[in-house]
Amino acid sequence: MEDINKATSTEDLEKVLSSVFRIDSTDPKQRVLLELYINAVLFCRGKKLNREQTSTLLSIFKRVHQANTDTPLNNAEQCFNYCSELLLCHSVRRPPFSIGLYNLNQMTDILKYFTNTYMRHYTLYKYIFTPQMFLDLTLTYSGPAGDIDPKIGSSPESQEGENGSTGENIEGNESGTDDKKTTDINSTQPVDNEQKDTELALDKTAEVFLAELDVKLVPSQGAAKKLELQSLVQQEVKREMQLVSGHLEQRLKESTAQLNTILSSLETSVQTKK
Repeated sequence: MEDINKATSTEDLEKVLSSVFRIDSTDPKQRVLLELYINAVLFCRGKKLNREQTSTLLSIFKRVHQANTDTPLNNAEQCFNYCSELLLCHSVRRPPFSIGLYNLNQMTDILKYFTNTYMRHYTLYKYIFTPQMFLDLTLTYSGPAGDIDPKIGSSPESQEGENGSTGENIEGNESGTDDKKTTDINSTQPVDNEQKDTELALDKTAEVFLAELDVKLVPSQGAAKKLELQSLVQQEVKREMQLVSGHLEQRLKESTAQLNTILSSLETSVQTKK
């Protein structure tokens, strides 16, 4: 705190805080965290808090940020309650459980500042400092086998002996039972992609799926079966992806609405205390 109090300019304060919190100022992600601490110090100077109060507030912000980034799930309410508990532990003189560093007005100002800064940008901190979640989708296609080349059901060794090259093996039998093929699709699109990007990904998936099946159809009826299979695959994939996309969008809207409700209630409670 002596070094922090000696720093008069923002550049000097940035260097001191980078050393204290061991933050790499060249990393864009770490600079976001550094800006959080710099603004907290400037807030403490504006409210004329002493070194013990400033040091404690920086530690509280650090603890709350760690609690936020421990999980990619929405824990906004838990983070706010955790910050309130830490402030209460430093606002009441009750050793060894709590120590009175802040009075009621200071605690109210700190809680208001925390709400308008960190909690207002809670989603931004969550997005930057937690791993992004991607959709890993697995599709299982079950449909009529149609006219399939009987050589496909044989083993790769037998096809290598007959054709001189290693063929592809598809599970099935000669009686025309259902043919099942599983395709793993590792979607690299994040949960917040637009609908247009999703449709393009679905069309590409269908094309890849059909390209793999193209060599397995009898040449005489390959074109008709390919068109039928293309329509079926596109319909099923698009239907499933629309369901998943709709579910994720609904979850995001509910999370946003819940966060706005919490912030509104906090602002109302702060104004009521004043």
